[in-house]
Amino acid sequence: MANDIENQVANTENSLGAEALETLKELLLAGLGGAAAALGGLLNVEVKISSPELSEVAISQVTPPYGDVATGLLLVQHTQGFTHTGAFAVAETDAKKIAALMMSGNLGGLNAEPIDDLEQGAAIEALSQINNAINEGIGGLLQQSIDANLPDYLPFSSEALAGALKAPQVLSITFKATLSDAAATVIPFTQYLGTDAAGDIINRLLNQDAASTANPTPQPEVNMSASDTSTNASVSTSKAVDPVTVRPVDFSSFDQQHQVYGEENKNLDLVMDVTLSLTVELGRTQLSIKDVLELTRGSVIELDRVAGEPVDLLANGKLIAKGEVVVIEDNFGLRITSIVSPAERLRGM
Repeated sequence: MANDIENQVANTENSLGAEALETLKELLLAGLGGAAAALGGLLNVEVKISSPELSEVAISQVTPPYGDVATGLLLVQHTQGFTHTGAFAVAETDAKKIAALMMSGNLGGLNAEPIDDLEQGAAIEALSQINNAINEGIGGLLQQSIDANLPDYLPFSSEALAGALKAPQVLSITFKATLSDAAATVIPFTQYLGTDAAGDIINRLLNQDAASTANPTPQPEVNMSASDTSTNASVSTSKAVDPVTVRPVDFSSFDQQHQVYGEENKNLDLVMDVTLSLTVELGRTQLSIKDVLELTRGSVIELDRVAGEPVDLLANGKLIAKGEVVVIEDNFGLRITSIVSPAERLRGM
């Protein structure tokens, strides 16, 4: 099947076949899950992204994907892993929804005015997150890093798309993001990729699979013979080795071991040269971009912690203890009141 796909990619003059499209769809699915999580974190809502639909079209026949609705075209130039240019299309009304959710957390402030710079910036950030997640998924399968610049925003036109992709045939990839906001908003996206660039991605995957099949990881041949008193192992590899006598391993019992964290740590010398960053966390909160921009001198930010409640002590970002804030000769300090046990730390990982 891999040879069939490779022949399709190579012999159809920049056109992809059905099997090649199915392979590329599987590659995209590897990144769209991460794209949903990234977009959801950006908009502070749960996001589900549909399975993509792929189709080929001549660049001369590309039309605005959303009819007469004003549409933005976001051009993405890849800088690492690939050098091709990709593009995304999003309706300006949907770009406004993305901006509203990013800045205020709701869609109450939507208007019919032309899209402004701030709303364009929101669309750029959202599409950048989606593109990075897709690149991470594909890069993971290809075992390489893929990176791209921030998208450039301009009004959609077939001429601009043709000038950016520079390909006679393009691949149109459509998917929808469903948001768990009060209105259950659905935002469609369209991605464009030259079929030559898509064929390059597929061929890299096929070549990697072929290399893995042709050069499997060598495994040593081991012949074991057991007796009542000992076990002798004769190992055959590319280099001659002496016979190895293998005896049963006597593992120590952990049942009688006492905990050795805190002041009873007996292996302190092992970490004497390890750098740790200690942080005292008073509390956390979430603010929309709009609220952050409105902060001034004297603004009060409410945290998710009651006054007098113990604060957290973190080592390299991991919770290790709790305590109370004290003042020592005009300096703030932390009096540790409890140590987080190893079991609790494991549950928090």
